[in-house]
Amino acid sequence: CVPPFVQAAAIEAFNLADEIIPAIRETFRKRIAVAAPRLNNVQGITCAASRATFYLFPKVAADERVVAKRWLDEGDIAVLPGSAFGDGGKTFLRISLACSDAELDEALTRIERLGIGA
Repeated sequence: CVPPFVQAAAIEAFNLADEIIPAIRETFRKRIAVAAPRLNNVQGITCAASRATFYLFPKVAADERVVAKRWLDEGDIAVLPGSAFGDGGKTFLRISLACSDAELDEALTRIERLGIGA
């Protein structure tokens, strides 16, 4: 039941994959290379650089739900508490890098200003 225009777009995307995917992959690698060190410089955050994704999963030395709510309320930064992904995610936050470089820089600046509040 997929509309024909969506099917046509999917076919075109598959045809352009070799051209598009390397550029997208490089964009996310650059964002990871910028974001992980900046997060590591925030007291109470430990962030390993991800190798194959468009998000980071930093560990925070505080209740991740409290940090996520504070960042949303005080910094307009939306992240997901790691506990939303199961018990193994407790004390982690999921931060998407699927935004513009300027938006990422602004979010990181706000995170640096707010810290984790612990």
